Amino acid sequence: ALLRMHDRLVRRPGLTVLHVTGRAEHQAVMATLEALHADPSRWRAVDYLTDMGSALAAADLVVARAGATSIAEITAVRIRPPS
Repeated sequence: ALLRMHDRLVRRPGLTVLHVTGRAEHQAVMATLEALHADPSRWRAVDYLTDMGSALAAADLVVARAGATSIAEITAVRIRPPS
């Protein structure tokens, strides 16, 4: 779903996407980004992130699955859902 928003997202000046793909999807995501001619300085795709806390703390917006651990990590760095 995030890749389908690529063109709209990269039109926003100053926006940088950190896309944590998971190992199973990483190759497919990278192939799609290559086909989209994605700028790696604005759209970084990684298969795994060891320091999720720092990434979440730096984020202005988080799009994530609603797993218990994801919600706990997001809450721990005080990212609030939009009202």
